[in-house]
Amino acid sequence: MIGKTFTGVVSLIGLGALGFAQAPSDIDKKRARREAQKIEQEAERLDLEAAHAEDKGRVFGTLSKELGVPVETLKAQQQHTNFGFGRLFVANAFAKATGKTFDQMARELKNGRGWGVIAPNTNLGRIINEMRHSRDEMRRAHEEEMARRREEGRGEQRKTCIPDETSRSAAAGEQGSRLRKSRRRGQ
Repeated sequence: MIGKTFTGVVSLIGLGALGFAQAPSDIDKKRARREAQKIEQEAERLDLEAAHAEDKGRVFGTLSKELGVPVETLKAQQQHTNFGFGRLFVANAFAKATGKTFDQMARELKNGRGWGVIAPNTNLGRIINEMRHSRDEMRRAHEEEMARRREEGRGEQRKTCIPDETSRSAAAGEQGSRLRKSRRRGQ
């Protein structure tokens, strides 16, 4: 009797241990799915930010700096795969993290495999942070470019709107004359 009870308790403990062992793997799978979704979202955001840039060379430069891949290589990869800047970034980041080539990553992506399947032991959070950093750098560069253009535009306006000294004094004299006449009429 004691033997049966002991065997039953050991069996229950064993089943409980299996249940606990499976729980983290389910949690890991959910976390990996969430991170894969975040990577897709960041890839889309990177594409949107790149779309605002009028100078695509600057976008390639930013990606090159972050990924450590030459600009010409990135351009060739994009032309070959038709990936947006976000997917281009992710495929290169995964290739670097896994030791695979960009072409292997691109093939797997085109075959419909997800990020978590392609590189299951990769730190997806690190890649997401790198993408955010690149996107922020692109945004800063874009804002600086727009501010520079506004300043150049103001400078051009000043050049065309500011009369020379003689016409300024003549204009001021005419304005003063008109002001005196209107005051007289009002009195």
